[in-house]
Amino acid sequence: MRAKLITLTIIASAVSFTATSQDALDYMTIQSIKSSMSKSDIEQALENWRSAQLENIEVRARYVSDRAPSQYVIDTIEDEYQVARQKLGL
Repeated sequence: MRAKLITLTIIASAVSFTATSQDALDYMTIQSIKSSMSKSDIEQALENWRSAQLENIEVRARYVSDRAPSQYVIDTIEDEYQVARQKLGL
């Protein structure tokens, strides 16, 4: 149980650090996407990514852990989706 708690804490720290920090490549990528795609195209691309990720929950869960609950993986996907929307100004 303690190992799971430590693992979840590390993952949460990494996600929160990633959400608040941004390196030059991320910044340039985001600016490039914003200038080359319309908001509706960006939203559609993000929705397509999200749908594909949610269809493959079992595969992604195996990458996290053999015992990762599906809801944890779904929550992770939803968090990544929201971070991407925020970074892209949607």
